[in-house]
Amino acid sequence: MSEERLIALLLSGITDEAIARHLGISYRTAQRHIAALMAGLGADTRFQAGVQAAFREHRNPGTALDVGQEVHPPRSS
Repeated sequence: MSEERLIALLLSGITDEAIARHLGISYRTAQRHIAALMAGLGADTRFQAGVQAAFREHRNPGTALDVGQEVHPPRSS
C-alpha cells in the first residue's frame, strides 16, 4: 500500500471503514496504517496529516513523501 494512496483517501474525507474497504484491508489494519502515517507526519489529526503531506508534495513535486522529515511553512519575506 502506498502512502500517497492512503493520503488521498484521507483527504477525500471518507471514514476509516471506507478506507479499509478501498484498500482491501481490515478496519483495524487501516487504523494502524493511518496512525503510523499521522505519527510519521507529526500530525495529531487527519486534517493536519493532509496538510503536512500536501506541504511535502508541494516542496518536492513528483517525489515520494518522506514521512520522517520535518516540514515548516515557507517564511515570508
